[in-house]
Amino acid sequence: MNNKKKLTAALVLMAFGVSVQAGVITFDDLAHGEVVFDQYDGVTISADNASRRRPDTAITYNTVVSPVGADPDLQPPWADGNYADYGLDKNTDLGNVLIIAENTVDTDPADGLIDDPDDERRGGVITFEFDEDITEFGFDLVDVDGPNEYGNNAGYVMSFYDGMTELGTLGFGDLIARDNADYGNNSYNRISPVTTQDFNPGAGVSGFNVVKVSFGGSGGIDNVHASVPEPGMLLTMGFGLLTLAGLSVRRKKNS
Repeated sequence: MNNKKKLTAALVLMAFGVSVQAGVITFDDLAHGEVVFDQYDGVTISADNASRRRPDTAITYNTVVSPVGADPDLQPPWADGNYADYGLDKNTDLGNVLIIAENTVDTDPADGLIDDPDDERRGGVITFEFDEDITEFGFDLVDVDGPNEYGNNAGYVMSFYDGMTELGTLGFGDLIARDNADYGNNSYNRISPVTTQDFNPGAGVSGFNVVKVSFGGSGGIDNVHASVPEPGMLLTMGFGLLTLAGLSVRRKKNS
C-alpha cells in the first residue's frame, strides 16, 4: 500500500469553477520533529549537515506550538523579511517548517520523533529531487541571518541540476534585489518562483529536476512548490495563486 502523502490540493480557480492540484508542500501534515525523506509523491527530500559530527537529516519544526525546546528564532513574531509585500504580518503562522537537524535524539522508541528539534547553526544543504523535470521552484525562507555574507553569497546559494549535471546557481544575495528579501535573525522571506532565466539566462535549458538549497548558517524552508512543463502538472500553478488562495499561512491575531 502506498502511504505517501498527496501534495496539498485546495486551490480553486473561481473563473473556471474547477479544483486544481496545488501541490504546495507546507509540511503541516507531518509531526513536530518528524524526519522528512519520501513522504510526498513526486519528490525526495534529504539533508547534508555542514557539521561532520551532526546528523545528515531533514526534520520538521513547528514554528508556533513547539512542545519542547522552543527556538524563538524560528517562531513569530518575525523581526525582518519581505512578508508585508505579500499582505502578511509579523505574526503570520507558518505551522511546520523544514530544517537541517541539529540532533536526532529520540528517547521514546515508540515515538519516532526528535525530542528537541532545532536547526543546525552551521547550516548545510537541503536537496529536493523531483521525479520529473520542473520549470520553476518557489519557497519561503525562515531565520536566515546576515546580511554581511550575502555580498558574495558565501555559503548561501541555490544550485540547480539536470541529474548530476549542474545547470547554474543563484545566491541568496541575488534575492535581495529580485524579491526585496530582508534577511536577519528571526526573519521570514517569501521567494518567488525561480526559473532557468534566473540562474542560467539565455542557455535554452528547458527544465531541471534537482534543487540544492545551501545554508551557511541557521535557517528553514517552508511552502515549497514547483511546476512542470505542459502537459504535466506535478506540483502547482504559481506562487502568486498560492498567496491569493491563502494555502500557505494561517493568520494569527496580534495579542
